[in-house]
Amino acid sequence: MNRIFRISGAAIVAAAGGVLLAPVSAPILAQTAGGPGKLTCVPATVSVGPSASVSGSLDVTCTTATGGTGGTPSCSVSISPSTLSSTGGTVNVAASNCGTISGWTGVQSSANTGTTAASFSDTLPANTGTANLSYTYTVTGTGTPASASAKAVVQAPPGTGGGGGVPPDTSCASTSTQLPWSAGGYSRVGPFTISGGSTVTAYFTAGASTLNSAPKISLAQNTTKVTWALASAPCSFPTPTDPVIGGPGAWTNTGTYDYFSVTAKPTSYLVGLTPGNTYYVNVMMPSGKGSATFYIDLYN
Repeated sequence: MNRIFRISGAAIVAAAGGVLLAPVSAPILAQTAGGPGKLTCVPATVSVGPSASVSGSLDVTCTTATGGTGGTPSCSVSISPSTLSSTGGTVNVAASNCGTISGWTGVQSSANTGTTAASFSDTLPANTGTANLSYTYTVTGTGTPASASAKAVVQAPPGTGGGGGVPPDTSCASTSTQLPWSAGGYSRVGPFTISGGSTVTAYFTAGASTLNSAPKISLAQNTTKVTWALASAPCSFPTPTDPVIGGPGAWTNTGTYDYFSVTAKPTSYLVGLTPGNTYYVNVMMPSGKGSATFYIDLYN
């Protein structure tokens, strides 16, 4: 916070030691060491210059420090970055205005165990669970307050090669299930039986590579009755293209196969999937077409 005082030339106390300005509602001048004409602002900083509006006077600006007691900044901890992806990684931890540091809690790397440094880099592990992980770093020192904390978060994985991770919200569908991205290159879910107006959605998370020379989604049995799409959202039947994946899988489909790639960009005949993202095979039975029983196959 800035406080500006205007002092007339006659009010300045000439002394061998200069003058002292305390940041109160009116300036208080006193003698101090440092030489004639020196102004010291307590407890923060000061700038002095000729007044632009009143000839023969000085403008004194006092900037008061924030935090702590008496203008002293508070002890604090910062972490950068404060959020990591599911793979974990390195965070930079730093304490500010904490005085002499006696120790830290929350450090993960064994190389940092027992450190009393004001800053260090720490390595957080990958998150293999289904919920966010958080790591709280607390420093203890001689600052005010005597300890301070900050938190780093490792985000939950969107899914792994087996289709794990936090299950998506598929409440819009009559029936939903996970379609595994199989280490053997093939998985199947079903059979599903649906009637007019109902929807089935099967979700899977794309892996980093495929085993099949022509990876595809396939619907088996009674497929001529149903309408389906490979899309980026549950219960979605985008026309003419999916806003995320593009390609023919975004079209309302009455065929048997939808080919895809995890290494190529979408084309007019190929869906391009991003490894680590979750996708949906949405199947609908139009009203008035009776019922059908089918399976959903993933050749990955």
